[in-house]
Amino acid sequence: VENGIIELYFVRTEYQLADMFTKALLEDMFKYLVRRIGMRYLTPAELEVLTKESA
Repeated sequence: VENGIIELYFVRTEYQLADMFTKALLEDMFKYLVRRIGMRYLTPAELEVLTKESA
């Protein structure tokens, strides 16, 4: 930082994917961040179907 090698920038929550692991977020924001990292939010009904399919 002092020598200009590292520059720090403020990153808003909608672009800070780590916030989903470190902050209490509203459900909509959590789902948005889940999609941003390429994951999919599954409903309990979808999880139940997947469980039955793999049994």
